[in-house]
Amino acid sequence: MSRRSRSDTGSRSSNNVAVTRCVCCYRHDDESMVCCDSCNVWQHIVCFDDIDQDNIPDVYLCERCKPRPVNALKAMRIQDKKARTLARRRKRVLQPHPITTPAYTRINTLDMTLVFFAAVF
Repeated sequence: MSRRSRSDTGSRSSNNVAVTRCVCCYRHDDESMVCCDSCNVWQHIVCFDDIDQDNIPDVYLCERCKPRPVNALKAMRIQDKKARTLARRRKRVLQPHPITTPAYTRINTLDMTLVFFAAVF
């Protein structure tokens, strides 16, 4: 039987290990999870277009056990947005890491122009 969340029926599969494998590549429990009845992996309900919180099938099979097209990019965006919202609530806004260039690779174009003209004339 499919489960709505880990807290509804326990967080462990039959071999006492809870495994999250979702198309979004996130492994967190977002409290809206469903478990595959064949391989016992947990997946986020919002990551799939064919199910929703109010329409969970009695027998749920993941995209590997029952092959079907999925939109992984859409799922990643949904979970990324959820993670950012949660971080903001915790007052920790996620900031992108700035791209840093080592000092020895920085080139001042004006200096290079002067060096070029000095070498030519």
